[in-house]
Amino acid sequence: MGERKPLPDLRNIPHLALETQSGERAEFLFRGTKGYIQQCELGLCIALAFPRRIEGPNWAHRISLLLASHERTVDFGLQYDGQHWLLWRRHDGIQAFTADACKHALDNMLSVMRYLYSCSAKPNVMHLNSMHKASIARFV
Repeated sequence: MGERKPLPDLRNIPHLALETQSGERAEFLFRGTKGYIQQCELGLCIALAFPRRIEGPNWAHRISLLLASHERTVDFGLQYDGQHWLLWRRHDGIQAFTADACKHALDNMLSVMRYLYSCSAKPNVMHLNSMHKASIARFV
């Protein structure tokens, strides 16, 4: 593995309020949504917390399968931190991770979160078919 790069400068990203930053990790609010960014060995990882509680039988399993089923969402993952479900996304390298690129990535993540939330609220619609793949593709 290569040497870890520093975090990009988060102060100039529109709609992002930096809360804390230390070393390779930062916490922020983006458009009112709690978020985290950290530099890992495999790249830059960004997480946003689902703003509302999501429940239902096996929803996390179904959403994980949905994310894994499309080539554009294989770098996404779910994590429960004890209070919130987090949607993580890994980005390769950070050389070109400008303020505009970061804002665009965060806006895309919010769109994916809205789509996943709408799917979790509908019973029996999480089957993995071309309709869901096409819906995910337009957000990523």
